[in-house]
Amino acid sequence: LKTVSLGGSKLQRLPSSFYRLPKLESLDLSGSEIIEVPQALGQLQSLQNLTISQPCAPAAIGTLKALTTLISRC
Repeated sequence: LKTVSLGGSKLQRLPSSFYRLPKLESLDLSGSEIIEVPQALGQLQSLQNLTISQPCAPAAIGTLKALTTLISRC
């Protein structure tokens, strides 16, 4: 699984199993009801593209070494 789009979903938090997707490259959380992105996001070391609405800049982004694109819509 390389791309996940949860944009506009009613999901309020990501399940813990979500962070065991080692090949995930693109994640879209824009427009979802997720208001907190846990530090576990930093485990997604292949993540290159992240689109979020809230929080504006999760603390975990500093540990995402492959991240090249961050789109924050807050």
